[in-house]
Amino acid sequence: LTIRFSSDDGFDARSPELKPGYKKVLQEFFPKLVAILQQDKYKNEIEEIRIEGFTAPDRTDPQGEGSEHDYTSGIELIQERTMNVLLYCLENTNYSQETDPEKKEQEKEWIRKHIVSNGYSLSRPLGNDGKLIEENRKLTDEEKAASRRVEFRIKTNSDKIVQQFQKAKDSD
Repeated sequence: LTIRFSSDDGFDARSPELKPGYKKVLQEFFPKLVAILQQDKYKNEIEEIRIEGFTAPDRTDPQGEGSEHDYTSGIELIQERTMNVLLYCLENTNYSQETDPEKKEQEKEWIRKHIVSNGYSLSRPLGNDGKLIEENRKLTDEEKAASRRVEFRIKTNSDKIVQQFQKAKDSD
């Protein structure tokens, strides 16, 4: 499961700081996500809650599109952005609706054990259709805009089963 947010809406250009409107979205979104994931029927199936961030080539980069400078500055920026999203969600949203203090702490501990943030810089660009672009080509402005994003990706234990099956198949 992937939930995608445009990072152009959440951050000012080249800034890791969350915009007020994005904070409001996270205030509404993250507690709902946690409430769903904490349900007994899903809780034991969740391997990770990933906050993943992506950038696109910077058209103002003097080194040129896709350069090492572009990639490096992109990875630094997106790592900061995803970490800021993670910290904001954990520290500034009322994601635990539990009233019992012991259960509330257990819920928070479960989230802390399962949530991670990752930045991918220029990798995994998106096309106009929202699907990954596999080929190495120059992106349109629309594709660059779509590629600047933050995603919440829920990785389940079923992914492990699929990976084990794939490994078994590949070794045959």
